[in-house]
Amino acid sequence: MIVVLLAAGRGRRYQSSTPKSEKILAKPLAKFKGESVISRLLKQIQKINYSKVFIVVGHQKESIIREVEQTKNFSYKIIENTEYHKDENLKSVSLALNNANGNSSALIVETDTIIEDGAFNLYINSLEKLLLCNKFKNSKYVVWSTTGFFQNWNKGGIVYKANRLDKPISNGIEYAKGADIVTNKSREFSSDEYKMGGLTLLSSKCCEEIIEYEAKYTFNIENKNFPYFHKSIFESNNIDHYLYDFGRRMSAYNTYDDLKKINIDLKKVTNET
Repeated sequence: MIVVLLAAGRGRRYQSSTPKSEKILAKPLAKFKGESVISRLLKQIQKINYSKVFIVVGHQKESIIREVEQTKNFSYKIIENTEYHKDENLKSVSLALNNANGNSSALIVETDTIIEDGAFNLYINSLEKLLLCNKFKNSKYVVWSTTGFFQNWNKGGIVYKANRLDKPISNGIEYAKGADIVTNKSREFSSDEYKMGGLTLLSSKCCEEIIEYEAKYTFNIENKNFPYFHKSIFESNNIDHYLYDFGRRMSAYNTYDDLKKINIDLKKVTNET
């Protein structure tokens, strides 16, 4: 398994919502419990088994790289996305997967994601067990992370849990019917609809499909923007979907107020000091 950290974006909503006295150069550099969010993620990733780590940078790349260099005894490769200004993240993901040059699954990590340490360890244990199963070695699948039920005020990605009586695939990994981006928030959401999180496991065959999708997209877009990498999965009819629900032990931030709320929420439900 390779790990891909997405740290190329501009984070415009976060920057515009942050008081002048607390301005930062890039969204992954926002502080949580005294350290940057990207540093926290790197320390968590250090403890797991992986073949390679790729960190995709773009906006304020020098600042991100300086921060990454503070993490000791950590091997990684920096990849620059020169088109970050017109990319949601499809280009970033494809650049990293192309650099991997191998038949490997990939854990995609969005660097505005904050996870309680114990919950992250349990999640990784579940992924490792799944990756050892023969059933999944030649399959095309995605394991979405989720953060509890989708609420009426939420926006962004949504994962539809399958109403099946099967036991979980691997310690919390359950069947899903698919995923999408919510555009209509006027309806009521049901108990099988979950809020998408910032960790996504892609099988090697799913990685290949994303690379092909991005190549075709590049050929046709002219000067338009690249979408989220999720779009290539939403549009495929032959990918199996699964989910792993963190509940409130994982969250993400788009604005300064979001980050302040995460500080409060995680303290309520974890034993971290």
